[in-house]
Amino acid sequence: AMSSFGALAIDAREVAFDALVAASGKCVEGPPGMGFVFVRRGVLERCAGNSTSLALDLYDQWAYMEKTTQWRYTPPTHVVIALDAALTQFEAQGGQPARLARYTANYETLVAGMGELGFRPFLDPRIQAPIIVTFHAPADPKYAFKEFY
Repeated sequence: AMSSFGALAIDAREVAFDALVAASGKCVEGPPGMGFVFVRRGVLERCAGNSTSLALDLYDQWAYMEKTTQWRYTPPTHVVIALDAALTQFEAQGGQPARLARYTANYETLVAGMGELGFRPFLDPRIQAPIIVTFHAPADPKYAFKEFY
């Protein structure tokens, strides 16, 4: 849910998953730089000793934090503080339903405006999330991607 967490409704009671990975940026609208995982405890515990990466060993980080209440290494304190502020703002603005409503309104405005310029959305609107939108390039011979970009 890297690009959708915070905007799209995700209910673990309805969608079976063992872990959900998200980040401090994207729809949470915090600063980039921190990933986090919601994981079933049993699944995490079965990962003990399986990581081939020191930095990405989720089990070891969790076990160390449970034991010491501290990060294994220097935490990105500025990102943690800014993420806390972003989550406070997220809640104050109405949480996930309000974020989805704003993103949907922005999506509709974007698609309408791009349509006036000759761009067609790549995905069928019935399956398009209002977060990241891809368009077909217009057939107009005057269209030059490098100039547009």
